[in-house]
Amino acid sequence: MFDYNSFIKNIVLWKKKPLFWVAMIFLWPLFLLWILGLWSIRDIKTNRKIKPWYKTRGVYGLIVVVVILFSFLHSGTENHQSADQSTQSYSSSSSSEDDDDDVSEDNDNSESSDSSEAQKSSIEAAEKASADAEAKASSEAAQSSLIAASSQNSSIAEASSIAESQSRANSVAAQQATEQSQATPTTEAADGNINNTGRNKWAIQDGYTWQTRKGHSTVIAPGQSLPAGYHWEVQ
Repeated sequence: MFDYNSFIKNIVLWKKKPLFWVAMIFLWPLFLLWILGLWSIRDIKTNRKIKPWYKTRGVYGLIVVVVILFSFLHSGTENHQSADQSTQSYSSSSSSEDDDDDVSEDNDNSESSDSSEAQKSSIEAAEKASADAEAKASSEAAQSSLIAASSQNSSIAEASSIAESQSRANSVAAQQATEQSQATPTTEAADGNINNTGRNKWAIQDGYTWQTRKGHSTVIAPGQSLPAGYHWEVQ
């Protein structure tokens, strides 16, 4: 098994068995490395007395085998470490996702509670504002009604006062007109056809009025008599 020649002979026997070919499907890299290692050992043993070790092909063959095995083992170690890291990162991510879910759920609950409280506060504020607005509107309506009633009463009182004043003025004017109409005939009767006043008087020809007096009127000085066919026009 550890001799190159005996191993080659065994291969000749193994080739006749189907199990050998099945194993080669999965293990052929190791199989080639094993053959290369046995050949390198045999070459070193054969040529170590003839050539220096660094000129022997078997040395380089062993170096190749060692490098390949080292690369294989190193790659396997890295894969294992990366798998562990992936597992750890997955666990960490799962844990952090769980934590995030918990935090998110807590935040959602907190936000829901805050939203409910805010909604309740807004509803209460709206109801209070509506009640205040209704109370203010009622107060303003009552105040407006009082002002309107007061204004109406004032208007009625003012109208009554004006009517009363007008009535008094009309009464006084009628009384003065009556007194004047009663006094004029007496004066005229007393005066007769003589201007007994201390001022000039207009005498207008009979058949004419004050508006049509132009050319048909004259001025009578105090003490003079009224011409025939004329009548007095007091201004």
